[in-house]
Amino acid sequence: EEGVAWRQNWEEVSLLPFGTHDLGGDFLGDTFYTAGGVTAHYGFPVAGYYCSSLLAFDSQKKQWAQVASFTSPHVYCGTSHLDGKIYSVGGYFQDDSGEKVLSSAVHIYNPEDQKVSEGPAYPFLSESTLCLHAGGRLYAMGFDPNEKAGRLKLASLGKGEKDWRMEEDGPEGLGSSYGAVLGGKIYSLVSRKCLAAFDPKTSTWQEIPLLLSSRSSQVAAHEGEIWVMGGRDLPKQTETQIYNPETKQWRRGPDLPRPLAWGCAFSLHGELYVAGGAGGKGYSNRTFRLRRSGQD
Repeated sequence: EEGVAWRQNWEEVSLLPFGTHDLGGDFLGDTFYTAGGVTAHYGFPVAGYYCSSLLAFDSQKKQWAQVASFTSPHVYCGTSHLDGKIYSVGGYFQDDSGEKVLSSAVHIYNPEDQKVSEGPAYPFLSESTLCLHAGGRLYAMGFDPNEKAGRLKLASLGKGEKDWRMEEDGPEGLGSSYGAVLGGKIYSLVSRKCLAAFDPKTSTWQEIPLLLSSRSSQVAAHEGEIWVMGGRDLPKQTETQIYNPETKQWRRGPDLPRPLAWGCAFSLHGELYVAGGAGGKGYSNRTFRLRRSGQD
């Protein structure tokens, strides 16, 4: 952070339980959920740690809470919802020996009874899974690490369905998956290449060239636009680029409070948040909110 100039646009509102990154999530009602995450700064003496928790951010209280614990620590998983339940899909799991193992496992959290169950296995492996809800279906996507120049794979699941439905493949690429839903379309950042938009109604993809080449950026839909914030491979890892689907134009937005990548971003009740991530000298446990115009 350079001085306090960032405070003109952002304010700190909450802290995660610990500094963590490789987060992805979605909101259900007034709550944003994210599962997994990894940190190198946990406990004393500090050590690496894979998170087994499902974390929830209450937009009214502006606080994080651990609401469930999964069967094993995992990271790079996707988190979204279907039929009022929270799904955590794929990613790397940590086995009993401490080794990192790529998995197609699906865990389901029911907020009503606070129980965790297993769901239908994800139909392919993806090194970093993005999950989002659109049109009453749960969509999960990512790149297969075994394919050096593979296409973005996409599958969906509907209420009551026992098997995932394969959708049309997206653009070629590699890397972590971050994205958001806007206007019924699914937007996914393809590292250093484009913002890929999938329309569930037509099962077609559109590739939108980036204003700034980046990867592992924090992505959110906010006030009718897609915000791509920070990320790796930028001259300044605080830079924000904003895409307007109506004008089909990019513009620059306010810099992030600190260099960040692999964090999560979300918009609830017209307020934009960025949480977690890594950049600079360490992992972040901070949650920032974009100040509204005229807000002190």
